[in-house]
Amino acid sequence: MLIAKRTSRLGRQYTLIRDGRVLPEFVLKRRSAQFTVDDSGYSVRLHRFSRLCELFGADGAVLASTDRVGWRWNLHASGQDYEFRQTAMPGREYTMAGEDDPAAGTIQRNGPADSTVTADLPLLKPELEAFVLVAVLLNRRRKRVAAGIRGGVSAG
Repeated sequence: MLIAKRTSRLGRQYTLIRDGRVLPEFVLKRRSAQFTVDDSGYSVRLHRFSRLCELFGADGAVLASTDRVGWRWNLHASGQDYEFRQTAMPGREYTMAGEDDPAAGTIQRNGPADSTVTADLPLLKPELEAFVLVAVLLNRRRKRVAAGIRGGVSAG
């Protein structure tokens, strides 16, 4: 199980906790993030218009990608596709569908103001589990920023 806890009031800095061990913090930027799992560095980039996420290894090679995070989306990694479905409104919970099990894992946003995100995806490698968690956080950040811009424009 992987947990991301927000450590700053602005909601951009998170601490990763994996099986009780605290991993290095990561910062969500507008369309990117960098994190470390098992002493290996990874970076994530969210494409501006297509909203696809890509996971890059330390050498810059693409290791995995996601479709646009929404009601239904897929993780593409190592020649396999993993399907995710939104199971709670509005984007508070996603369920990963397995081959034999319709609920092979979950991602949940909870806590006050979504301050904690939990990923329990036992079928995925640790770096892919962290990538999916970061992709959900980047999508949430993008929606919050867009809502703020729309609110400012309509306010006058």
